[in-house]
Amino acid sequence: MKISAYIPCFNNSKTILDASFSIINQSHPIDEFFVIDDGSTDDSIKILEEVGFKVYKNKKNMGRGYTRYLAVELAKHPLILCCDATNGLEKDFLSNSIKYFENHKVASISGRLINKTCSNASDRWRARHLFKENINYSHGPEMTKLLITYGTLMRRDAIV
Repeated sequence: MKISAYIPCFNNSKTILDASFSIINQSHPIDEFFVIDDGSTDDSIKILEEVGFKVYKNKKNMGRGYTRYLAVELAKHPLILCCDATNGLEKDFLSNSIKYFENHKVASISGRLINKTCSNASDRWRARHLFKENINYSHGPEMTKLLITYGTLMRRDAIV
C-alpha cells in the first residue's frame, strides 16, 4: 500500500527538520511527503524550502483541526502517516505498523510518545497524564475510541 506522510507545522523552526527526517529516513519507504505550515511567523518555511521539502501554506493560522483536514484532502495514497513537528518517529515505525493494515478493520496505528527531556513540572505532567509513559502497553492493536495524531499511520478511507 502506498503511503502519504505529512507534518502540521506552526512556528516549529527548532524541531521541524528532525521531525521531517524521521519520516524521510523510515526503513519502509513513503511515496509522498509534505508539510502544511499553519501561518508560521518564524523561519519554519524557509528551513523546509532550503532542504527542498514540499510545503503547503495556510494564509493565516487556521488551527490543528483545519490543518489536519487539509492534509487528508491533499494526501494521494490510501495510508497517511502523520508526525507532529515537535516529535520524531523511530526508524522502524512504518515497518512495524504497516503489517497491521492487512486486517481491514484496523483504521490506525499510533506510536508511543516519550518526552526527550523531562526537566520541569509541565514535562513531568505531560509524561504521566498525556503521554502515559508509566503505562506498560501490550504490543499489537488495541481497541480505542481515540484518534491520536502525533505519530500515527492511518487508513485514509477510515478518516474520510
